[in-house]
Amino acid sequence: LPSLPDNWEASLASLMSRLDNVETASSAGTWKTNSDLAFDSQIMVGALDTDFATVNTFLGVLGTASIVNAEITNTLTVQRDLSLTQNSISTLSDTFYLQPSGLGKVDILAGAVTVESNGNLTVNGDLYLTGNLYTNNINSHTVYTEGLSAQSATVSGSLFASLIDTNGKDLAVNLGEVKGASDSAKFKVIANNEEVASIDASGSARFNALTTSKLYLPYTYDIYGNLMYSYISPNELNKNASSIGMGIIKSGQVEVFIQAPAVTKNSLIFLTPTTTITTPLAIKSKEIDKGFTVAIAFPEIENISFNWWIIN
Repeated sequence: LPSLPDNWEASLASLMSRLDNVETASSAGTWKTNSDLAFDSQIMVGALDTDFATVNTFLGVLGTASIVNAEITNTLTVQRDLSLTQNSISTLSDTFYLQPSGLGKVDILAGAVTVESNGNLTVNGDLYLTGNLYTNNINSHTVYTEGLSAQSATVSGSLFASLIDTNGKDLAVNLGEVKGASDSAKFKVIANNEEVASIDASGSARFNALTTSKLYLPYTYDIYGNLMYSYISPNELNKNASSIGMGIIKSGQVEVFIQAPAVTKNSLIFLTPTTTITTPLAIKSKEIDKGFTVAIAFPEIENISFNWWIIN
């Protein structure tokens, strides 16, 4: 017979004391006990039903686990990529995805920020950006900003600005295509809800008053096609502005509107071309207290300059 170890009696007594805690043990491998049951090594069971269990080192579940409530003291790691700590969620991969299926919407802080499945973002509060905002369109009732840079902007209402700085570049106002003399778009200056100055799409300008030290008016072209100017003093201009002036029909166009408030119903308007023309100039129409339209039958290759004189 094999010899027994010297402490066999103590080992047997320890085993018997553990078995005293086990009420039943079925042949199917189910144990039930009313007190703590401790194991120094692995336990492989088909089912474990207990009110409380403490695992000191490692708990591995190779299948599916259903947990009603779980409390994680330190960190919860999912597939070694997603980490959940006390107050943060982080990923160890390149991209952190929220709702990658694209179904439903994302709601943050009880509706403070929502993202729809189509990409629409709603912020129920103020939005502060420390960087740049790039967008194709901005639709807003009111925009407050210290600086705004845009390649193109459309304002359907009113634009209020104390300063427009072009950074040393040209400021262009596109009034569109020149139509008729009376329906051309205008760049207007409004004061007290009244027009005090304007420039229409044909280049004609109207001012309630003009103060200048010198005024140069185009009157002809040199042999190289360069526009030449003549000088007229303010006194001479104020004396004759109501009845005489100069005008130009640009190449490719057939008419131009001359602003002249001296025009009346019975005004006689005389035109004198200052360049060679192949078709005569004609007064196409008159607008009382506004001006008149000078026209030609066919467009010319070169600009046509002329003088006009009103007799009332």
